[in-house]
Amino acid sequence: MVSLIIGDNVRRAIPWVAGLGALLVLACDLVARVVRMPYEIPLSVVVGVVGAVLFLWLLLRRGSRAR
Repeated sequence: MVSLIIGDNVRRAIPWVAGLGALLVLACDLVARVVRMPYEIPLSVVVGVVGAVLFLWLLLRRGSRAR
């Protein structure tokens, strides 16, 4: 995702990957705690669902772009 935004320059992308990765985990943690308020959903489940959705979006987006 970061390379789509920043480009292929690894030196510039590494801080962005670290920051956006931390924000992704923080957002998933907040969702895991708030969705079922007295209980918590495991963080790995929320990260897995979000990751699967992002992966499918990237996969379908690249397929439509190649045509």
